[in-house]
Amino acid sequence: MNHMTAAASSAPLDWRLWLAQILITILFAAGFSNYYERAWHLAVHDQLRWRQYFLRALLALACCAIGIELHMIGWRVFTNATGLMFHNLGLFVLTITLVDKRNSLFEFAVKVAATLSIWWMHHEDYYSRPQFSISLLLLTVAVVALWLFRDQIRNRALRQIGMYSYIGLAFWLFLPPRSAGLIITPMIQLQGFSMYFAATLLVALVMQYDHGQLLVNEENAQAAHFDTLTNARSYTTYREDITKMFQAAETNGTPLALAVIDIDHFKQINDHYGHLVGDSLLGAVAKLMQKTVRAYPGENELYRTGGEEFVIAFPGLTALEAEPILHDCWADVRGGTFRAEGFDITVTVSIGVDQYQLGDESSDDIYTRSDASLYQSKRDGRDTITIMGQTEDVRVNQPLYATRTLFSQHLMNMQEQPPVSTHEEVQVARYEYDHDRWNFPRAFVLPVQVQLNYVHDLLQAHKTTRIMLQLTLEQFRSPDTLQALVSFKAMEPQLAVLVVELAELPSLTELADLGPRYRQFDIRIALVEIDPRRNVHELASTFPYIDALKYRIADIRHAFTDEEAQAQTAAWYTAIGDYDINLVICGVENSVDAQYAREVIKAKYQQGYYYDRPNLPRLA
Repeated sequence: MNHMTAAASSAPLDWRLWLAQILITILFAAGFSNYYERAWHLAVHDQLRWRQYFLRALLALACCAIGIELHMIGWRVFTNATGLMFHNLGLFVLTITLVDKRNSLFEFAVKVAATLSIWWMHHEDYYSRPQFSISLLLLTVAVVALWLFRDQIRNRALRQIGMYSYIGLAFWLFLPPRSAGLIITPMIQLQGFSMYFAATLLVALVMQYDHGQLLVNEENAQAAHFDTLTNARSYTTYREDITKMFQAAETNGTPLALAVIDIDHFKQINDHYGHLVGDSLLGAVAKLMQKTVRAYPGENELYRTGGEEFVIAFPGLTALEAEPILHDCWADVRGGTFRAEGFDITVTVSIGVDQYQLGDESSDDIYTRSDASLYQSKRDGRDTITIMGQTEDVRVNQPLYATRTLFSQHLMNMQEQPPVSTHEEVQVARYEYDHDRWNFPRAFVLPVQVQLNYVHDLLQAHKTTRIMLQLTLEQFRSPDTLQALVSFKAMEPQLAVLVVELAELPSLTELADLGPRYRQFDIRIALVEIDPRRNVHELASTFPYIDALKYRIADIRHAFTDEEAQAQTAAWYTAIGDYDINLVICGVENSVDAQYAREVIKAKYQQGYYYDRPNLPRLA
């Protein structure tokens, strides 16, 4: 029936029809919100920028068309109160989408314009009434509040219900006597508002619940897939994701670019400021790069793959298409000042980029080429980007060389607060300038006299009185070694404790023979580089002759889950309980390792680069 000829009635809906329309309105609102959210997610996360803009604009226009058409159905097809449901459905579709988290100004303006059009039509022929001006003013306040505070309103049920109740009241309370086929009475206003309120109430509650579930899922995903220090995706997640991306590129022929990023001179930052500053800096740089990457469309992801190295994967992009994003990452880091533990620090990054090529057998092929480009960036002076072998700005051709140094590393008693050093161990490190990092050999052959000369310097500097030396099995067997150690102890009265460490396990016969000879002169023995998978009871026969067992934390983490590591270390502590033997966890590189050693292994003694850093140079 046309609205121009229909006989209008002021009778409200029968209560059963009223409840039925409320129910239909609620069901429509729930279904529309669900499908709209899916469509919005697909549009926002489309990899191609032009297509993302097109889909978002199309979705905004479609919502406006649906909202206006529902309103027109209520006006032109149904007479008076029978059209209430369609008027509310149209108003709901247009207003509920105003609270979208990532609405652009264009999308928001289009939806506001559509809302104003039906607002205007409902007051046709009554524009001179003050109620029209008041309702427009109230709507304007709501629109401004939704634009400015939509993030604070969305997914918070009480705020969202309050805002949309305000909009519903502004619409229904100020309608003129005749409005779009309706004869307005207080009962009509009540019934109309109740439908709109019911729809927005349900959607607000559902959105808050869904958001809560999303946060729980994200928290679980964060723990499983994200690096706890930097909040970037973890190396494990990188391996899973890059395999899928590679398969998609190989199957569909779509591009895939990979960038390897390294913070320049990061080891020197750690050496100068300490690991806490280094950890804070890693997190700050990762956060800035994540922000930059996410400003671009697509499913590009940042991963921390180890130490100060990050990887960004660009599915759907070639290396040249990824260049603007990487250039922004490089420039943002380079131009920023990072506040870390009270220090203001500026850093730069070196970047290497490559892409999927026909003939690649796995993602490792792309990574190898990207890493080679990163190496070229470092060789050409750092602080630059190399794309498929072409460096943007060659700064200086630095020579590649390395420095070997002796240094002492503390053994920390973690049961003291703060932790205190109990011994110092003579170590060797090699500084690789081309990679800007220290390389620590797991075992090394160093003449006993060289180590003793270094220990003499330490003792003269009053740095320590408890020393640990590394001996090869051949050195341990030599009578000259024992004689040199005994003579050294006699000449250095301030040396309170001397421990020799054996990276190779002697035979039980040798240990039973030589152990008491060393102990006769109060020289203690430690077994190091023990395989954590080895049953500790196999070592029980050595316990009467040794004073310490040393395990490397990386070996433990590689061999066991957290639960297995806890059980294994508990077995170690039980086995050595009847002997005066210390259990030492070494190779603690960073705060993550330290936390693992403290909370999972319950290690009383820890040792590693996290607590001691070589000075460059010290003794070449």
